[in-house]
Amino acid sequence: MIRGVVKFENPGALPSGQNIRLIVQDTSRVGADAIRITETQVSIPEGFDATTEALPFEIDVAGNIENYTVSAHLARHSGDDIRLGDMITTGAIPLSGAGDVEVMLKQVN
Repeated sequence: MIRGVVKFENPGALPSGQNIRLIVQDTSRVGADAIRITETQVSIPEGFDATTEALPFEIDVAGNIENYTVSAHLARHSGDDIRLGDMITTGAIPLSGAGDVEVMLKQVN
């Protein structure tokens, strides 16, 4: 089980009920596409203040996580593509090591 928090660089107005998609991938194969291991969604609760709070999450991941990374996407539209106004991680965050994971979302400008 991986535990962590999602934070927002410039949160602006985040509507409650909106989903953040967290994706765990195996990124160990140099020069090859990452392999998607699992993903989950976390909803922004009503009354959540992204300027002062972090949004907790848990992802059930089996196996050796040494080569796994997590990334996130908050789409402000339907679909999985990344568009202006969406919020994303700007890099993959390694899951190796102990402790909680901090995922920082930044707005696409």
